[in-house]
Amino acid sequence: MKISTSLLLCLSLLLSACQTPRITENYDHFSQTKICKLEPYQIRVEYRGPTGRNTFITLSMEKDGMIKGIITSEIRRGVFANYDEFTQKSKIKFILTTVDQKVEELIFPVKELSKAHNTYSVVSEYITLTFPLINVLVTFNMTPDQLNQIINAPKVDFYFESGKDPIEGTFGDAHKEAFKQFLNKCTSTLQAKK
Repeated sequence: MKISTSLLLCLSLLLSACQTPRITENYDHFSQTKICKLEPYQIRVEYRGPTGRNTFITLSMEKDGMIKGIITSEIRRGVFANYDEFTQKSKIKFILTTVDQKVEELIFPVKELSKAHNTYSVVSEYITLTFPLINVLVTFNMTPDQLNQIINAPKVDFYFESGKDPIEGTFGDAHKEAFKQFLNKCTSTLQAKK
C-alpha cells in the first residue's frame, strides 16, 4: 500500500490533536523502586517539505521526589532545509505569563544527551527514497513545585535551544491537563511508598 507524504502529514497532525496522556506505573527490579511516568507526549510537529521534526516530552517521578524531564526530538532529514539537533549546551526554557502579564522564566540545563540513528522512507508511485531519521534525547530535572507553576500559569510558552532551529511553542490546556494527571498520580504513588 502506498501512502503519500501529504496524507501522512494530515494523519500525524490529526493524531497529535487528539492524543490521550498515558501515565504508567512499573516496578524496576534492578533499583527495587516503583516508576511512575507520563509516557512520551507530543508537544510540537514541524515540517519543511519532506523533512520534519516531532517533539515529545516524558516526565518521570524519581525516588528523591524530583521529576526527570525528557525531551525527544525526532528529526526526519531530507536533502535540504534540515533541523538542527540538541547539544550538551542546550537549555530547556519555560516562559510563564501571569494574569497581570508578569513573565517568569524557568530555565533548566541539559543533564544527559543521547542520539539514535535510523532511516525512514518516502514512497511514491515510481520511486522509494530513503532518508536518515535521528532521535535526539535530552534530560533535565525539575521539582514538583516548578511543574505546578507550569500547570497553573495562564500562559506557558516553551523554548528549547536547538542550534539555529529552536523548538518553540505554547502549552495548551491538554498539555497542562496531562502534566496535572502525572503530578497527581505520581506524587500520590511516591507518598504511598514512604
